[in-house]
Formats: sequence, C-alpha cells, structure tokens
Amino acid sequence: MPTALRDAGYTTISNGKIYHSSADNVHSWDEVCGHDGGSIAGYACDYRTRPGSMCCVWPHGMSSGRSSTQNLSSAKGHTKCPDDATCQEHDWENELDFSRTEKFVKWMEAIEQAKLAKEPDASSKCFGCGWPAWSGVDADDHGFFTRGLPDGKMTRKVIEDLRTAKAKGTPHFITCGFVRPHLPFAAPYSYWGMYNRDDLPIATNPWNAEGATARALHYRELGVYNLGTVPVSEVSTGERMPEYKPAPQGPDGPALYSSEWNGAAEPPKPNLARDVVSRSLVHGYYAATSYVDGLVGLVLDELKALDMYSETVILFNSDHGYHLGEHGTFCKHSLYELALRVPLIVKAPGFSASRVPALVENLDIFPTLLDLAGIPALPHLQGKSLVPLLRSPDAFHKEAVYARYRDGDTVRFRSSALSEYCQGNCWSADSCTKSCARQREQDSMFYDHAVDPDENLNRFSTTGSYAALISNMSAALARHRATRMLNE
Repeated sequence: MPTALRDAGYTTISNGKIYHSSADNVHSWDEVCGHDGGSIAGYACDYRTRPGSMCCVWPHGMSSGRSSTQNLSSAKGHTKCPDDATCQEHDWENELDFSRTEKFVKWMEAIEQAKLAKEPDASSKCFGCGWPAWSGVDADDHGFFTRGLPDGKMTRKVIEDLRTAKAKGTPHFITCGFVRPHLPFAAPYSYWGMYNRDDLPIATNPWNAEGATARALHYRELGVYNLGTVPVSEVSTGERMPEYKPAPQGPDGPALYSSEWNGAAEPPKPNLARDVVSRSLVHGYYAATSYVDGLVGLVLDELKALDMYSETVILFNSDHGYHLGEHGTFCKHSLYELALRVPLIVKAPGFSASRVPALVENLDIFPTLLDLAGIPALPHLQGKSLVPLLRSPDAFHKEAVYARYRDGDTVRFRSSALSEYCQGNCWSADSCTKSCARQREQDSMFYDHAVDPDENLNRFSTTGSYAALISNMSAALARHRATRMLNE
C-alpha cells in the first residue's frame, strides 16, 4: 500500500508499529521511525539516549527531504534535521523524561530485584518476559520510559509530520502505529484514575464455549508477564502471572486462573484472588485504551489547528480484537469474535457521518485508500473499496468475510460464524498449508450470533436445523482456501 501511494507522488512516513518488524518493506517508505529496542529498519538504534525522540531512517535519502545520507550506518533521532526550513529542531532534552527520575529508577530496581531473585535471565528471553503486566506511570500524556510509553513521543512525531506536510503543501501518507493497548498495560496515572477498579466488569463466561474444541484457545502471551506492582492492589506482588488453564466446556469449569485444575471430577470454585488479577488486567486495558484515545485526540486537534482536518482522509483501525477473560483467556489468540472483530472508522472529505452494518474486512482498506486518493485500483488486490458504503451505508458489500489464526480458518456470514481446524496441529505458514489439505471435523465450531452473540454454545452439527447453513459456509471456506493456495 505505501508503495502504491509513493508511486503516485505521496510522501510516505511509517511511525511506530505499522509492520510488526520495522525492517519489512522498508523501501516503500520515505521515512521509517520507530522505537525498537536495538534497531530500526535494520540500523543500529538506541532511542533511550535521546529523551522524547524516535529513531528514524530515510531509505531514499534526499528524495524525502529529510536526509542527505543514502546508506546510514545508524538510525538518527527524528530531531536530527538536514538543511530544511520545514524541519525544525525541538528542545526535547528539557522535556519531562520519567526514565531519568529517581522515582522511576527505584521502581525499576525493585522490579529487577524481584525478577533476578526468581529467574536471573527472565527479561532476556522474550518480549514481556518478567515484565509487569500492568503499571501506572507518573508522567504526563507525552511521558516515556523504556518498556513503557512509546506512544506519547510518537504522537509528537506525527504532529511534527503534519506541520511539515502543511508547510510543503504536498500529498503525504502519514501513519500513526500505536503500541497500546498491547501488553504491558502501561499508562499515566491520570488514565488509571478515570476508572474505579472495583466497579469494572470481569468476564461472565470465563470458560471455553460449551462443546468447543480445546484448540479454540491458545494461551501464550500473558503467561510470560509478572503481576503488576502499581497501582497497588491485593495482588501487587511482582510475582509471575498465575499458571493458567482454561475452564473446559461451559460454565461448570473453574475461574480464570486455575492452577489447581488438573482434570479432577470436581473443579475448584472461583477464587477472589483470581478475580482481583482479572480486574487489574481489565483496569490496565481500560487505562491504556483511554490513553491512546487521548493521543488520537491530540492528532485530530492538530489537524484542526492547521486547518487540514476537512481535507484529510483519516482511517482508524486495529490488527486484532482482544479477550479480557472471556472464554477463559486474555489477549488475541483465538478465532472467537472478540479476537477478530476490530474498530474501523473512516473520515473522508465529502462524506457525512454514518454507521455501516455491512460485512467488511481489513483487506478492504488498501483499495479504499486508493479509491479515495483517486488512484486506479491494482488488479491483484483481494479487497473491495468501501467508498460505495460511504455513499450508501446500507448497500450490500460482501456475503462473507474470512480470518485465520494458526491452524484454524473461519468464515463470517451476517449472523453466524463457522471455524474449521486443520487435520493436524501446526504453527508456521508452511506446515499449516500442508496439514490443511483436510479439516478435522470433530474440532469444528458453529455459532449463531442471532441467539448467542457471546459464542457460548458450539452448535456445529451435520444434521439438524443448522445443517444446510453449515454446509454452505463450509463450501465458502473451501473456495477461500483454494483461492489462497493459488495466491501462495
């Protein structure tokens, strides 16, 4: 997508988490800026030496008007400007940097000591290993510290980009890739204070759906984190997150965190401590989400201040949804609706506000932006432009949308969902492609959203009242797989 826009004359700028790796497709961008720990787009980077700045590279040198160096030996802070009147230095050094305060240092030392006492190399094993799953930060909206709040400084960078675009008067494609509300749930204390933890809801269905396969859940991410220490609660121990196994087969299983559960005939009853952990995680998610919402507001305010709001296409989207204890899991690792449904907001010149009920998918974003920019559609795209829906919100768009996670494929019709799993368990794309030549029927799941929007009862059956619909949806999935294999 950025390649197509760049070829059409747009300056393309990647800020934050756009590709999962900042080195992916790097030459489609005029500028790539991020906050990866050791490098950005393959170049050495230590953003911590420049409080408030991001690390940036310019793959095409002077063509972006940002750098005169074609092959960079290291990434530069984004405040390192060439001779360009539209790129102004900012005195970041005098801004608040919580990572240098005495309070932060003592806090991090306490966390590190707790980790070292338990597992000496925990923090080096993976992203999140040994980190607190939630934390409050004594900083303003723009505050930043290592492994904490990169989104505030990225928002400043985006505002700088908007001012540059205004001064240049040329087309720009500027991305704003927020990390939050991804784990760890870190946000300034002011956003934690927006919610009373004891009043927050926790999942009312902390179990795998009745009749669902165990393969429906892939618990992985949360377990590497530690319990948060701030804000203070009954579980502010800094210890490893409790061992987890999802409660099986409906509401008669145990609560969210079930180290006692070992398949015994009588599962243990819900435990208050587990509820406190769950509520703390929900509190962190709410705080982190509200923090990002506030940062989005700063970007929109700047567009209006620059008198650019009415002429700018704005698209807000996410790469996945999130479980907050529902179905006995956290994070995104499932084919349930909660993990797959994402926000999608499009604001474009000439269109009034509306809510669109059509089935759409993230594949539709690429052709939509080309359409809005007046760029001819590319023949290889699988998505469909959403512009007809912006004109007529009730128009038909697609009969079905598709998603995949690991060894499972799913299809959504208007009010139903069918998920099928490969014959064998797999993880990588290659192994999944090979093992998915056949599906394991006994692991299939069908949910009727008209009567069961929370997907608590698997109604899959090759006989009975749903049989014809399930057959049609399975055929749609088979056609989708065939098309995908041709593309691969």
